Amino acid sequence: MKYLLEIAYDGANYKGWQFQKNERTIQGILEEKLSVILRDNIKLHAAGRTDTGVHAKMQCAHFEILKEINKEKVKYSLNSLLKNETIIVINIKEVDNVFHARFSCLMKEYRYNLLIGEHDVFLNNRYWLVPKFDIEKAQECANYFVGNHNFSSFRDSQCQALSPVRTIKSFKFEQKNKSITAIIQAKSFLHHQVRIMIGTIFEITSKKENSSKIMLIIEQKNRKFAGLTAPAKGLFLEKIQY
Repeated sequence: MKYLLEIAYDGANYKGWQFQKNERTIQGILEEKLSVILRDNIKLHAAGRTDTGVHAKMQCAHFEILKEINKEKVKYSLNSLLKNETIIVINIKEVDNVFHARFSCLMKEYRYNLLIGEHDVFLNNRYWLVPKFDIEKAQECANYFVGNHNFSSFRDSQCQALSPVRTIKSFKFEQKNKSITAIIQAKSFLHHQVRIMIGTIFEITSKKENSSKIMLIIEQKNRKFAGLTAPAKGLFLEKIQY
């Protein structure tokens, strides 16, 4: 039997999604709790690996087990064991044998939150606080990312993806008062791609450079030509479509 977990978490206190020996990770904690409940060695396969400090409103991961489970009972038991964590299981559902949380994904949506203003202790773990932000120029920059490109300039040196080519379906900025949200949709992303794109846009708008510089950076296919990597705390895995 194969089951899909829909999970939400505040990633501030974890070393990302992926299991790491002697580190507290989302995957490690969930596998430990599920193995106790189901009395089996449970291994999770996620739609994507979020980094240290990155949050998720909808992360998805599947696991396989020989027996049928009571989904609601397991969900209740799991959330009870997670009561001291900033992790919650939203739903558990059965999926067919060919389903894979990563490879069956049609679309992922990430959101990056920025806040214009001074330090705010209540929002510090969920926003990148910036002194100013030109949303109109930022949208001009974002438009250059849409489409199929070689994103070598916008991936971390530790990225293990076989190909740097990705297709950005949509990249939009929205503003409400001093809060700004970047909404990016694609089937898959490179390691740190969203954060490097946001950091590069921030640098271009701050320096009042021409937004067309984005295309020049894409054409260079070299990370050194892009901007800084935006902080992890502003990034949310918002939704996954299958």
